[in-house]
Amino acid sequence: MISPMFTGFYRNFIGGLPNPGIAPTMGEILNSSHRTEKCAPAIMTENKNGIITPQKRPNLELTDDQGRLPSFALLDNIRSVWNVGSIFRTADAVGLGGLFLTGMTATPPRKDIEKTALGATLTVPWDYWQDSLAAAHRIKEQGIALVALEQTTRSVDWDDFAFPFPHCFVVGHEVNGVRQEILDLADHVVEIPMAGTKHSLNVAVSFGILAYQIRRRWLQQQP
Repeated sequence: MISPMFTGFYRNFIGGLPNPGIAPTMGEILNSSHRTEKCAPAIMTENKNGIITPQKRPNLELTDDQGRLPSFALLDNIRSVWNVGSIFRTADAVGLGGLFLTGMTATPPRKDIEKTALGATLTVPWDYWQDSLAAAHRIKEQGIALVALEQTTRSVDWDDFAFPFPHCFVVGHEVNGVRQEILDLADHVVEIPMAGTKHSLNVAVSFGILAYQIRRRWLQQQP
């Protein structure tokens, strides 16, 4: 089942798609035989048999009214649950459209995620795919630009990049980064320059920097 949290986003959003005026909903993006059914952005509790069950789902009308950005993020095999929680919290803060959790990336409900998410798992739309590359392909099939955050020979400075909307940006594994197959598939690759002795930032920190840049660029385009 596709989570109702994803249904109805950006029905009035126009532009940047193969069919002008028809923006895909998150439900349409996720409607693929390649995805799993591990989708449950809801308040979850364990029953007496230890089975996790949804208890309450967020009000879709309130979610729509928050004015989410036409920007999504794909988390490619993030290994730290605390990083995942921090990313949820930042995604809520900037009004991101939703998160694609893939591979080893932890999914709610988990108490260790909530240590850093602080309830944001209940307000940010999300879905889980076992294969991050399959998720990336599905996103691109819907006419959504794929922007990878990684240091490569084709990377451009994040501060100079004109983000297309809608888009989905990809952040990768804390050690291995974004999968090479996804980098090959990506429409664009951006990087955050490092001025010190270290070669990279924590993935949750990088996510936050890019997310707020995206929000700033989106607001600059509004009348």
